Amino acid sequence: MRTLDIPQANDLTSVRRIVHAVAHESRTQAAVMAFTDFSRRHAQYRIQAARVLGLLRVDEGADLWVTTLGERLLSADVGSPDALRVWHDAITFSRALQVIAPDLLTPRGPGLEELTA
Repeated sequence: MRTLDIPQANDLTSVRRIVHAVAHESRTQAAVMAFTDFSRRHAQYRIQAARVLGLLRVDEGADLWVTTLGERLLSADVGSPDALRVWHDAITFSRALQVIAPDLLTPRGPGLEELTA
């Protein structure tokens, strides 16, 4: 696995903002940065997290597109049961997260030491 495939955004609200920006015609990293006021580094982290979670896809020209899962997220109210189901699905079906932390959504979940390893 490439380290690029490990999401480094630690706030799902900010990842949702990225998906929202792309849904509102911000198709490039620069446009997302302008829409969200995130720095380049933070926009990159969040775009990558959204991609790894299956909320965005990046085409060959590096344009960003919202996936069906991303559309489901945006159509759900923040914090609602529907939004939580989308986050659950995104984590459950993310290949990268299943390699890194397959027990992420279990009641015990992985500890910081396990995630760091």
